[in-house]
Amino acid sequence: MLSEKGGVKTAKELVSKEGGTERFSKLWQLGSLDLSVEALVLKDDYNGLFTQDELSLCKKRLEKYKYGVK
Repeated sequence: MLSEKGGVKTAKELVSKEGGTERFSKLWQLGSLDLSVEALVLKDDYNGLFTQDELSLCKKRLEKYKYGVK
């Protein structure tokens, strides 16, 4: 996916996937959401590449899983 579409477009597709990705759930199970695309999108280095809606979606998804609500 990365080699076909590049990093930003791939991240946008993964973030916009309803309910998140299977790998997001796996990272949650491992206690490693800091490695998720959602967490990376919110970093200062990258957040300027995404819309406010995309950033909001990332924040909401991370908060939802932080409190164990899937």
